[in-house]
Amino acid sequence: MAGPGWRVCLVTDPLSGRSGVDRLKAPAKAATLSKFKTRLDHLAWLDGLGPTGQWLAGVPAQKIAHFAGQARTSDVGDLRDVGEDKRWTLIASLVHECRTATRDEVATMFCKRMAAIHKKGRDRLEELREAHRAESERLLGVFGDVLSVVRDATAPAEAGTDVNSPRVVAAVGAVEAGSEPMAVVAERAGRMVLKTLADADGVTALSATHEQVSAHHGNNYLPLLEPFYRSHRAALFTLVDTLALEATSADRAVLEAVEFIRAIRHRRSEWIPEQAATTDSDGQEVTVSVEVDAFAGDLWRAVLRDRKHPGMLARRHLEVCVFSHLAAELRCGDIAVAGADSFANFHAQLMSWRQCEPLAGEFCAQAGIPADAAGLTAFYRSKLARLAAEVDAGYPANTDLRLEGGNPVLARRKGADRRASASRLEEAVHERLPERNLLDIVARSAYLIGWDRHFGPASGSDVKVRDRLGRAVLTTFANGTLLGPAQVARHMRGQVSAHELSWTANKHATCAKIDAASVDVINEFVKLDVAGVWAPATSLALTVPRSKPGQITFSRSPTSATAVMAGWRCGTSPIPTLRCSVISFRAACGKRSTSLRDCCKTSRISSQI
Repeated sequence: MAGPGWRVCLVTDPLSGRSGVDRLKAPAKAATLSKFKTRLDHLAWLDGLGPTGQWLAGVPAQKIAHFAGQARTSDVGDLRDVGEDKRWTLIASLVHECRTATRDEVATMFCKRMAAIHKKGRDRLEELREAHRAESERLLGVFGDVLSVVRDATAPAEAGTDVNSPRVVAAVGAVEAGSEPMAVVAERAGRMVLKTLADADGVTALSATHEQVSAHHGNNYLPLLEPFYRSHRAALFTLVDTLALEATSADRAVLEAVEFIRAIRHRRSEWIPEQAATTDSDGQEVTVSVEVDAFAGDLWRAVLRDRKHPGMLARRHLEVCVFSHLAAELRCGDIAVAGADSFANFHAQLMSWRQCEPLAGEFCAQAGIPADAAGLTAFYRSKLARLAAEVDAGYPANTDLRLEGGNPVLARRKGADRRASASRLEEAVHERLPERNLLDIVARSAYLIGWDRHFGPASGSDVKVRDRLGRAVLTTFANGTLLGPAQVARHMRGQVSAHELSWTANKHATCAKIDAASVDVINEFVKLDVAGVWAPATSLALTVPRSKPGQITFSRSPTSATAVMAGWRCGTSPIPTLRCSVISFRAACGKRSTSLRDCCKTSRISSQI
């Protein structure tokens, strides 16, 4: 297993100082076209290292994740220190996890690139509308002139005749009644219409202008996507060649369309038939086809087909259409990526009915619902009817709910106006509360509370660091504020290196240890008299929603040290949360940390709390 491709992971480039292990850990960046291509190359490099899925077959996913996490927190020196079997086991687990994560990343970047292409198409449509607005108004003016001269032509041709005079109106009525031959009226009207069109740049120029304006008159921006797609074409075909796509339902129309455009990718004709002959992996000639009506809407069908080319499809627009629908199917889960995590086939993770059937009766008994289909339907139908009756009975008294067009609309409640006394209190607190250094706050809380005792090696051994308190404070500050080890080490002016800070974070800190340190700070904060200003002691809590881990919610004003730890735990900056805290933990403490005071003075990073 440890071939040349694996051994290069342990080689460090003397110029950049980066190793192959660092390349494995490199995260995805912004979903630009260049970064998208770079990530596809990274995925090809990972797949070239070997079939890790076969090597790790039979190993539980939890154990693979544990080995990969251990390898992720180790550098090249740590991996060289362990035995060879363990070393390659850790690297194999890390490569397997990186292959899975990279597949999710390229699928996400693909969806974002297709969304960007559609946004550019919509913007281009608006630009064309704005550019043709003057031409549209000019064409309407010409049309109005034509109507005017036709009305004039139906009246006697006399110089200076007012078309609105009673005599002309009577003449028009006579023509409409049939008293004047229609041939005479048509000849006179034709001469006047041709003269009007000639004065407006001629019929040819007006026809060309009309074609330009009418081409983008509707809301269909889809014909404008192909120029923006052109630069993405090679990368998108590389994507579908690299990823193994599978349908999660019986509908395979989009996947068959993907195979069709892969088969005709080398053609250069503008129009192609709906069936094409190609060669499969075994060298056999097969016929592939695409059913556009099975997945494309009316707007796409109008772009793909032309009455002048029956039975043919616009090749370039077809590619944009298929990739657009592929991105939509990936987002909604109708198409999955084999070997991925977020884009995996979730149906494969579910229990089959053969496994569920023996457990159905016990589950229904515990849930208090009938086990048969008819009884279950009647049970929920009666329950829904009772709930609907309760809602109908309470509707007249519900001032927040109203019906608009048969649809229920829930009104948004407005908060109470802030009292003037609250504003004056806030101003007084800000006047009396001086500027505090965030690093001083974290250091003082660690000195007084001792939350740094939770950080240490995974083995439980004593921390073999010269200044344990200082290293824990600086590591928490570097990661909690999202400044990073390199930025903090630069401000410390040589007293600590970026490697030391990153090594401490990787070796001594875990999510459970950060949570335990946060609990210590919260418990000590609750003991302070100032904690009762906001709410009772039992209501202090830190909430991190699963759907939005970046949104940290405190039921009361948090301490600064807790906010920094929460930023480390969730990967978000604590500065917005800290600015909401009027009284910090440092303001409530009486003692000063002396062991780190001189070290903290060297930091120029401060925040006004």
